[in-house]
Amino acid sequence: MLPTNLESTAPTIVAGLAARYAGRVEKPLNIIACENMERSSSTLRGYIRAAAPDLDWDWVDSHVGFPDSMVARAVPVPTDPLFLVAEAGQEWSVDARKIREPMPRLAGMTLSDNQDAALERKLYIKNTGHFAIGYSGI
Repeated sequence: MLPTNLESTAPTIVAGLAARYAGRVEKPLNIIACENMERSSSTLRGYIRAAAPDLDWDWVDSHVGFPDSMVARAVPVPTDPLFLVAEAGQEWSVDARKIREPMPRLAGMTLSDNQDAALERKLYIKNTGHFAIGYSGI
């Protein structure tokens, strides 16, 4: 749950945003960080802003969305890096209020008008259940 993955991607995203700005690309862009932490896209935006203070942030804010997301799918630590096992059920909720439209809808993505509630439900139901099973050794 550390944002180090996000911080290391910021320079690459900055280069892409600078190129879009220089090329006068008007088509909206949404950057959705699917990291195992709260407010991952907002956190990523902070790293990008710190890495590019001279970027036209009025342009970024009007053209680029950073909707926070929540992914709920358990994937145990793999014993073989070429073979992943994941639980069948999944949930991917994206904060609809922070999207820049038009944005294509992706399979499995649910837009939420209350992302905080979606996250709390996931934490209290899914994560608490996994914690209880792990703690009890079942």
